[in-house]
Amino acid sequence: MNVIKSMFTVGGYTLLYRITSVTRDSLQTAILGAGPITDAFAVAFKLANLLRKLFAEGAFNAAFLPRFSGVLNKEGIGAAEILASQMLSQLALILTIMTVICFAGFSWIIKGLAPGFAVGGLQYNYAVELGYICFPFAITSFIVALFGGILNALNKFAMPAAVQLTLNICLIIALIFGYFGAPNIGYMMAWATFLSGILQALILWRSVKKQGLNIKITTKKTSTETAAIMKRIVPGAVGAGVWQINVFIGCISLASFLPAGSMSYVYYTDHINQIPLGIIGISLSTVLLPPLSKFLQDKNIKRANAQLNMGIIFGLSLIFPATVILTVLAEPVTAAFYGHGKFGPTQIRNAAPVLAAFALGLPSYILTKIFSTAFFAQKNVLTPVIAGGIALVANFVSAFCFLHTFEKIGLGHVGIAAAISTSSWVNMLVLYAVMARQKQLRILSKSWIACVKLLLASGIMAVSTYGMNVYAVNLYSRGVFAQAFTTVAIIVIASLIFWRMGKILGCFAVIKKYQAFTDECVTNKKTEEQEGHE
Repeated sequence: MNVIKSMFTVGGYTLLYRITSVTRDSLQTAILGAGPITDAFAVAFKLANLLRKLFAEGAFNAAFLPRFSGVLNKEGIGAAEILASQMLSQLALILTIMTVICFAGFSWIIKGLAPGFAVGGLQYNYAVELGYICFPFAITSFIVALFGGILNALNKFAMPAAVQLTLNICLIIALIFGYFGAPNIGYMMAWATFLSGILQALILWRSVKKQGLNIKITTKKTSTETAAIMKRIVPGAVGAGVWQINVFIGCISLASFLPAGSMSYVYYTDHINQIPLGIIGISLSTVLLPPLSKFLQDKNIKRANAQLNMGIIFGLSLIFPATVILTVLAEPVTAAFYGHGKFGPTQIRNAAPVLAAFALGLPSYILTKIFSTAFFAQKNVLTPVIAGGIALVANFVSAFCFLHTFEKIGLGHVGIAAAISTSSWVNMLVLYAVMARQKQLRILSKSWIACVKLLLASGIMAVSTYGMNVYAVNLYSRGVFAQAFTTVAIIVIASLIFWRMGKILGCFAVIKKYQAFTDECVTNKKTEEQEGHE
């Protein structure tokens, strides 16, 4: 399997998802601005989305996919179908119990997640009511993750990546109705979230069936593989979703104590930050997990190392320029995305430093996703869990320090983003330290050299971008369209500078070498199998 080609497939659909997310946010900022209703929907939506990203996406795939791939490769499609059906049955039972418990105590859940909301106040009441409607989206996401994991194990990456567009399409339709005067826009958005979860599950169920797998509820006794997967889901949620947990803690729990609108600044800028995170980080981890799991099962450590290192260099060659752009051009990028309607110059100035603080954690997040994927491929959930726990502590400690510092200048919400980025670096360093000690999967010397060259190219890009940004100040003041056009032009030129410097320094040559090595391994293996068969 060509990892880069598969990543572009997943990344392309993820890019469309992020573009539609920003379109959704732009409509939302224009119609609702930054205020109590937006803050309340942010809580309800973030809760449902957090559970999806932690358990349904990260943890479930980390626990399910390696074992499902192992059963599929060793015992065939029939045994894999039984395993998937047992997982669906277990999920149906657990999710039913989970729904009853959460609905019974939802007001307490909101109180615990957003302690700064006054009980009985407008924000609190809206958050509870919208949360009831949004919450089933998290439930259906488990089913979506099951079917998506099955398709990924079969090297069918397109549909699981494309189906996520359903959420934004439903929300955009709801916002358009709200724009033309429909009442209770917050409730319409919540119901759109609910509907999108059902549609996603139905679409992927149909896709799995087309692959010849009839997944259904079964009463057969739970196998040891199914039990092992279920035991790893909760620990895997901590290991795979530390960034999401930290964003939720910062965006919802800590920001609820700050002035109205602070939560919205973190919420909106995190969505811009999620564009490179999703396109590069999530897509890389998605396409790396199946081949790494297979190579390690075959005890082909050299090829596994080549795939891992290719993922690292390829990921960094994309995330470094994104970090430069979102840090140096934080204000014009924020203005280009959200600078209209009720989100004016004051809101842009307040939100831009948050984006820059988030962006400084991008490289660490990408490496964390890759390192975690390597551990999950080895069926090692404990190490990412321990690293995640240390990162959570680092988030709280750094949040206390940064909030106190930034509150002095009226930008306490910036401290939240700075703390999240700091904890991400801590998480990455812990994972790397453990991986280096194990000496099985490791960063090769040629990869270290390529990293240094990428940093040099990024530094040249940063200086060039800063110079162009200073020169373009007068152009920014000529209206929204002039500012957006100028920002895009600077990004394109800066990216070309990075690409050209990378070519001169030879940063990208190592990616081709790793790919050539893995392709050679595949060819040799096929030849050996053919000779053995003859």
